[in-house]
Amino acid sequence: MVNLRKWLGRSDDDSVYEDLTLARMKVGYLVDYDLMTWEVVGYNTYDYDGFITREWELKSVNEVRFLELIVNGRVVSRELFDEPKVTFQFQRSVQITESAWIAARTYAEAGTEAHTNPVYVYLGGRLPFNRDSARNIISRLDGSIETITNRDVVKRLKKYRGELENILGDKKHALPLPSVQDE
Repeated sequence: MVNLRKWLGRSDDDSVYEDLTLARMKVGYLVDYDLMTWEVVGYNTYDYDGFITREWELKSVNEVRFLELIVNGRVVSRELFDEPKVTFQFQRSVQITESAWIAARTYAEAGTEAHTNPVYVYLGGRLPFNRDSARNIISRLDGSIETITNRDVVKRLKKYRGELENILGDKKHALPLPSVQDE
């Protein structure tokens, strides 16, 4: 995420670059992924009888046709817009019964894809991990490894693939998983 005010030299607050999470996104921030840029143009927080939910309004120069909400690698909600949009609001409630990561993904007409950074939810002090999702990631890494020609990138992808295999085999691993804060 990039804060436009900071980028344009209008802010002295370096803390905007620390611990960037979805919850800290504010109006004026830009989110880049896969050659698409999104600007946060609106943000609201709602309290539904103690259930706090956040809503962001994003604007992109690319027209979007599909929007998916993903929990632990599984699509839990999919929207198909009748007409391509560059601005939309999306709000869904998700029941969380285990530690999880939540993200949104969009697709444009040309098949271009944008994916938010995940928001991590911890229940019972456990990190979110799903073996089927890990296997899916390994499969996608294999596809990337076959098509990418940059040797340094391929080397890093193979390293991450090996680390995922170690986790699946209940072996020691070195993936930079987020730590769980004690309450």
